[in-house]
Amino acid sequence: MKNKTDLDLEQLLQHGTVHAHPDNSFRLSAVATVIGALFALAVVTTVAKSCGPAPLHSVRAFALPSPPVIFDYQLASAGDFDIPTGLPLPDLEWRPTVFSVYAVAFDGRTTASGLPYLHTSQSEPLGCASNDLPLGSWIVARRHLATYDSPEGRKRFYATVVLRVNDRLHDRFTGKRTDLSGGAYHRLDLWYDFTDETASILKGEYAVISEDSALAIADNHRRHD
Repeated sequence: MKNKTDLDLEQLLQHGTVHAHPDNSFRLSAVATVIGALFALAVVTTVAKSCGPAPLHSVRAFALPSPPVIFDYQLASAGDFDIPTGLPLPDLEWRPTVFSVYAVAFDGRTTASGLPYLHTSQSEPLGCASNDLPLGSWIVARRHLATYDSPEGRKRFYATVVLRVNDRLHDRFTGKRTDLSGGAYHRLDLWYDFTDETASILKGEYAVISEDSALAIADNHRRHD
C-alpha cells in the first residue's frame, strides 16, 4: 500500500500537480521561495563579478567640486579681509558707490585717457570710468561678500580689485557711480560672464590709494590667482 508521500510524488511525475494538502502546500511554497532567493542571489553575484568595481573617474564625474580653500579665516583676528589673498584690508577712507560695467560694444574703443578699452582683460590694475575722480587716480574697489562672527570678533570679507581711472561716464549719470571694465567687474561678481545679459548694479565702496600701494595689492592678487 502506497503512503501519502508516494502518491503525491507519483501524481507530480504524471500530471505535474499535487493536490493542495495543507502540509504539502506549506512545504512546497517554502522550498520554492528558498530556491528563488538563491537563484536571484546567484544572478546578482555573477553580474557584480563580471562588471567589477565602478571606475574611479565615473564616481568623480558626478561629484560636486569642493570650494577652493582660500585661507583659514577661523584663525584670523577680527577685521576686514581681502579675497582672494586673505590679507587684512588697510584702514582706508572707504567711500560708498555703485558699480556698473561697460557694455560689450565698447570693447576696443578709445577711452578719455587715450588708451583702448579692453573688455575681457583681467590683468590688474584694470580700468574704470568715474566722474568724481581725476583721470589717472589709483583706487581699490571692494564688495562685501560675507560676515563671520567669531570669538575674536566680527570678520568681514570683501572681493577687491585694483583700478585706475582712465575714462569718464556720460553726463546723464549723476551721483556716486563707478563704471568698471569687464575684467574688473568679474573680480567683484564671479557670476558675470562678460556678457550684457549677466551685468547688473553692485553696491560697494572704493578708496583712493597711492600708485605704490595699488601695484603692491595687484601683485598680491596675481600671486593668488
